Amino acid sequence: MLRLSPACLWSAAAFALAAFAWTSLPARADQDFCNNMNPNPVVNMPSYQPPRCVIAHTAHVFYIKTYHWNMGKGSPPGTIGLQDVATGQLYGPFQTRGVSMGVANVYWLANVDLCLPPGTYQVNDSNWLSWAINKQSNNLGFVQLSGDSTACVPAIAFKRQTAAPATPPPPGPQQGGNVGQNPCGSRTPRGEVVPGPGVAIEKDRKRCFGPPGSSLALVVNDPKFGPFTSLNFHQDINNGVGMVVDVKLTGGRAGIPLQLCAGKVLLNWLVYPASAAGETKLVVGEFTITGCPGATPPGALPGH
Repeated sequence: MLRLSPACLWSAAAFALAAFAWTSLPARADQDFCNNMNPNPVVNMPSYQPPRCVIAHTAHVFYIKTYHWNMGKGSPPGTIGLQDVATGQLYGPFQTRGVSMGVANVYWLANVDLCLPPGTYQVNDSNWLSWAINKQSNNLGFVQLSGDSTACVPAIAFKRQTAAPATPPPPGPQQGGNVGQNPCGSRTPRGEVVPGPGVAIEKDRKRCFGPPGSSLALVVNDPKFGPFTSLNFHQDINNGVGMVVDVKLTGGRAGIPLQLCAGKVLLNWLVYPASAAGETKLVVGEFTITGCPGATPPGALPGH
């Protein structure tokens, strides 16, 4: 069966349906940051050949679209993601919705709100076997990355930082044993973190909060769990961009570093213990940093 290009779908019979589907796309797009779609016949990708988009200036992206002609059958919508080639930073993957233009689910559309710093980004598609390519796309998957010229501030582009507090935290309980305090989050059979000097706990006891220079204490309830050398603070920012700050444990305590301010508004963190062999997958607490430059002064969180 002939594999048609996007332009060939605009037959008279499909025009009304296609026009309706097109109006469902975001109307505010005023520029393409990356677009290799073209009106020539296509074939399915024979091996994984993802395209790369070069972003020359900071870009405010609000949709990513790929094309899945798939011998006239379309493809059930999956996910699309971006990866910074230089840093490995991941954006997504984002769930898409199918857009029909004469063929059901021939386009996959991911509505996003991304602020991308300049760089080269690989576009990843969860079903490359149905992803359309042709000679004019350099045999790379069809993609359109679109947005507008609205000024935006990119997310902090790093995967992991190692932080050391400006001054050592005060001596605290060694790992192992229970200090009898309410934990920063739910208690776990293996371990938890509890407030140290300068840290308070929300009234509902779901999260601790404190400024840079305060500290958390790690309590290990299961002697088989550990020993640990640091606490890792995690968050997903800007539609799934992973961010980790690794803080060394000293005497069972970790000083809260300024890095957790993370651009003033991204203040909530999940806490994982880590050993010399690597990080565990167990969340032992939640922490919100206060007193960041330009943010709400230290004190109770809003509503508490």
